[in-house]
Amino acid sequence: MSLTDTAAKQDQSVTRPGSGILGLNRDILFTITQYCLSHEDSESIEIPPTLQSQQLILCQVCRSLRSLILTSPSLWTRFTFTGTKLGQHRELFKEWLSRAEGLLDSFPISIENREGCSFSVVELEEFVLPYSDRLLRLHLYLEYEALDRLFHPILPIAFPRLANFSVICSDFQQPSLLDVEPIFRGSPVEEFAMTLGPPVLIRGLGISWAGLRVLRLIVTRARFYFPISWIHAILNACRETLETCSISLEPTTDPDLPRLTLPHLNHLSIHFRDSGWKTQAGFFNFLSLPSLLSLELSCYDGLAFNEACSALKSFFHRSSSIRRLCFERTPSPGMGFSTTVNSLEVVNILTLLSNLRSIHLPKGPHTNIVAVLEAVLLKGVCPFLETMEITVNNGMQVVRVIQALWNETAGIGGRERSIRGIKLVDPKLSWIGNDESSQTEDPDIAAVQAILRELKDEGLVVTLTNTLEA
Repeated sequence: MSLTDTAAKQDQSVTRPGSGILGLNRDILFTITQYCLSHEDSESIEIPPTLQSQQLILCQVCRSLRSLILTSPSLWTRFTFTGTKLGQHRELFKEWLSRAEGLLDSFPISIENREGCSFSVVELEEFVLPYSDRLLRLHLYLEYEALDRLFHPILPIAFPRLANFSVICSDFQQPSLLDVEPIFRGSPVEEFAMTLGPPVLIRGLGISWAGLRVLRLIVTRARFYFPISWIHAILNACRETLETCSISLEPTTDPDLPRLTLPHLNHLSIHFRDSGWKTQAGFFNFLSLPSLLSLELSCYDGLAFNEACSALKSFFHRSSSIRRLCFERTPSPGMGFSTTVNSLEVVNILTLLSNLRSIHLPKGPHTNIVAVLEAVLLKGVCPFLETMEITVNNGMQVVRVIQALWNETAGIGGRERSIRGIKLVDPKLSWIGNDESSQTEDPDIAAVQAILRELKDEGLVVTLTNTLEA
């Protein structure tokens, strides 16, 4: 087909109702024409019928948009570095920053870099520190020396506009940063996040926690977590504003801490350094979270679920609005699943959480997993529960139990079942992931797979896996 024929067909296509230039809707073209090209009354604006005229319009639109972009300071306020090393883009960055300067005042800016592009001291001093008075949002991956320089600046710096700060530094070196400058004194910080290898004395940074909405204090090494007394003091300061919190806690020998109520906290994630139950129980004893929707609990050596159960139940009495509950257990190498989970206590907790939608049950062998399944599938505990994950010792047998309970529930009239998915984690299921033809030769495996298909057809997806990460 010739170019002339192609143009003719395009001309015909744009005259049909609802068609447009390069696939654009006529209404969109009308708006572009109205706002970018003409000062006439909108009723008098017409879409030119020929392809050549339309291309001319698009060229003019592009020129107008380019002019608008280059002369609008507010469009040059967010900068992301993905591959900058040794100041390769120093002059271009300075040019872009200059475009964010208004006639009366400079617009606040946001600077971030990406994983794999951690800033050194040189890049921190070139691209961040000179603009500290304009920063509204600062998200950085830093090398250790750069982290040290940020918290020990050569010249005094301040961040008078900074509302959102995040730093990630997994490069652990000595000495620890326990002597820092109050660089955030006077900063209106609302979101504060640190993911660290080295310890940092966060209390010395001069932060006023009173308006904090988001707090994330996470460590990547087991040797250092944040003392519970620090966390208690911070939570007390921002108790009226905090909405999201994720923290890693040191073991504690502190006496009982005063009760705290955080009325607006919706999401909480806690990682304990060790399985000592006193730290875990002590933390839940001083918290009351009436608006909590999501709770994640994990521990480097495993959660002391049974020992801390009394404190957990008391906590759930005060925080019963939870919709998502996740008990994570990350055993040390060679430990396996050595801790037995008291299933009856699990049921007692479930009865307190009538709004629950999703739960990852404590990982480890359960004393009576059937009791948990009966409570959920048969007795109507957690009536809104949609998904659950369980670690089991005999996944194939548990599938049969689920089928029996599911069928029994079907015979109970008038009960609507909300649950739609159950994940069973059985580390002993070595056949998962093998060739499917070899699986069908085993009658037990074939029978279980048939049950899984039947349950799926009836609205319940049961997943068998042998890994916690699956």
